[in-house]
Amino acid sequence: MKTVAIAGRGSIGLLIALELYKKHPNIDITLYGERNRYSGSYAAGAMINILSEIDCFNFDHPLSKWKLKNRTQALQEWDNLDNYLLENQILGKSIYTSTSTRVSLDNRAINEVEKNSFESMLKAAKEYNIDVELEVTDDKKGLLIKEENSIDSNVLLESIDNYLQTVITVLDCDVKSLNKTNSDNWSIKDSHHKERNFDTVIIACGAWSEKLISQAEGVSMPNIQSFYGIGSALLVKSQLPYIKTPELTQIIRTPNRGGTCGIHGVQRNNGLYIGASSHTSHLALKYPNPESIRTLFEGAERFLEIDTYELGFEIAIGYRPVTTDHVPIIGSLSENLWCIYGTKRDGLSWAPYFSKHLVNHLFGSLDRNWYELLTLCAPYRKAISAGNIDECIESYLLSKQWEDYQHNRVFDDKKRNKLRLMAKEAHEFINRDSDKQIGLNNEIINIVYYRNCKT
Repeated sequence: MKTVAIAGRGSIGLLIALELYKKHPNIDITLYGERNRYSGSYAAGAMINILSEIDCFNFDHPLSKWKLKNRTQALQEWDNLDNYLLENQILGKSIYTSTSTRVSLDNRAINEVEKNSFESMLKAAKEYNIDVELEVTDDKKGLLIKEENSIDSNVLLESIDNYLQTVITVLDCDVKSLNKTNSDNWSIKDSHHKERNFDTVIIACGAWSEKLISQAEGVSMPNIQSFYGIGSALLVKSQLPYIKTPELTQIIRTPNRGGTCGIHGVQRNNGLYIGASSHTSHLALKYPNPESIRTLFEGAERFLEIDTYELGFEIAIGYRPVTTDHVPIIGSLSENLWCIYGTKRDGLSWAPYFSKHLVNHLFGSLDRNWYELLTLCAPYRKAISAGNIDECIESYLLSKQWEDYQHNRVFDDKKRNKLRLMAKEAHEFINRDSDKQIGLNNEIINIVYYRNCKT
């Protein structure tokens, strides 16, 4: 292997390029990708969270179990990256902006999703021997997760990007087409109408990966569809010299709420990040939902106890691709053609781990835990069920009920019955040619219904 192209300039693409250069500096590496304001990597809250991403919907999922089992190695790869960036003067200080996560639950809360997700985290911590502290007062329960951290994704990725531009070829353009040549390498045409050939190509361009694969001649589409998940957040900072920008020494967050908007505050180098909403669509939506932004403002005031009156705000928007079964697509599409996408909100947290093991795999080293992940995430796998169909439908209804509660909307029997019928039709569609009964994650039911069932 003499030449490698990476399509995608987000966290995974950048770290694959960095890992390749670290271990194989004599290879000709080309990184494609326009710097896009909708990049999920740059808009990410950049919480290196694993336990606190567990909720009552994903607790028993095979991928969640794999993540919990391998979390120590994933966190260690962040420490290894931090050391490398400091030793090579790519960054002048540590990448970490805060240490530990505090998950807080109001004892008076009536949101069943939050309560159930808090209990799921406690159960996972016990099962996987994770060092946590349970804090209980008259008003609140808190779970302190000591091993989790946060970073400033903008500073980190811009620094790596700038460094890579000095040691490899970085092109500010997208890959538009990909075809195999007669000599068994891959021909790429980019958005600047230039054509180049490569021995190996890695597709890591998030929500746009599926479209690129569909245009590659002779390459079969993965069995699992992917969709656009758009996330929105607030970047908070003072614009006045006599007003101090709020600061946090640890991640502060609510329990994960599945498909609804959870609230979290994360320290960045020049301000505070308040997130995050999540909306999944088969269309590349470009604007946040105003109700989601209102919820973030309320969360800043009520949950994080930040007086927003004299502060400045910027809205961060980014795509976080998600698949039909909520499992990423990682693996080989054809000889010397690889892909890694559909990671939803976990792409940044797992990017150092993914990049290390993918590069090792390209050069013949296959770790057992990495092999387990590839088996779960294989492009041509059958969909992985989120559970019993009836239970998935009930989880969907529960999620929708508390989503409406959070957004001050009415959830009555009429709406419940309508949503139940939608969920049944979505499951009938997804199982039309299946030899097993596949249950859908609550976030995916709407999109399957509106894309395939609604006439």
